[in-house]
Amino acid sequence: MTTKRPILFTTDFDGTISTQDTGTFLIDRFMGVERRRELDRAIMSGERTFRDAITEMWSTVKMTKEEAVAALEVIGIDPHFAEVMTWCAAHSAPVVVLSSGLDFLVRGMLAKYLGDRVLDLHIVTNYGHIDPTTHQWSIEYHDDTNHGHDKAASIRALLALHDDTAPRPLVVFAGDGVSDISCARECDVLFAKRGKDLEAYCQKNAIPHTAFDSFAEILAALQALHVAE
Repeated sequence: MTTKRPILFTTDFDGTISTQDTGTFLIDRFMGVERRRELDRAIMSGERTFRDAITEMWSTVKMTKEEAVAALEVIGIDPHFAEVMTWCAAHSAPVVVLSSGLDFLVRGMLAKYLGDRVLDLHIVTNYGHIDPTTHQWSIEYHDDTNHGHDKAASIRALLALHDDTAPRPLVVFAGDGVSDISCARECDVLFAKRGKDLEAYCQKNAIPHTAFDSFAEILAALQALHVAE
């Protein structure tokens, strides 16, 4: 497949760019893996909204920001993500991180591994708050939808900014989990992390997608999509 349309590269963060989901990692320490998995299943089945279930999950976390940062030292980011950023910059393709995670965790990890290059990213997240006395965590959502952050709506908002006289951008999205499902029918090219919930959803609903393990595969696909002028 080739295209001369400009590319808009959008991607999830947790479990897609990062090697593990930062939210799940912290929540499991307080809520427990089994209860968190029960809520994940309830989201997938439609018994609970993403917003409602995630609010319950984050309400169990009690720790300082410094303790969280220390705990997350074991999590890194895909080493090939920076290469995708470099390719996108060379081809005037914006890179947008669409996350259902917490702002200070997402931005902090990206800054840790990318340094000043984090400034080249457009990042849309939810917001986290930590009570200074009790260290109780809570989440403030990006929007009023049942998603908390409707990533498909964020993509539509980005497209609304483009010049109508120019070709509509080709929207590429990479994701892995439940929060990425709304993007499955909104993007033109979909990459789903192999073995994760988004891939299972696409398989179940016959949604075209490409399974991937690392951003090296995504880079190769982007190179194939692009046609030099």
